[in-house]
Amino acid sequence: MALYYTLPVYKASYKLVILLFANSENFAREYKYTVGQDLKNEGSMLIKNIYRANKAMDKTIAISKARENVEMIRLFVR
Repeated sequence: MALYYTLPVYKASYKLVILLFANSENFAREYKYTVGQDLKNEGSMLIKNIYRANKAMDKTIAISKARENVEMIRLFVR
């Protein structure tokens, strides 16, 4: 089992989360505390689910949840 923080998917997701946190500060006030916070939460859950998938024997549940996190981030960004 590889260390989760060396995985390419983790590195890409971590960069995405950093961008989400940095750019949500520039949101208008009405979106900063709604959509911005939801984006941050989904990004954090994505990182957690990648970690969980790496450590689990049955990775399907955590990978499925991580895919859902990615789709929710995509919806919020649109």
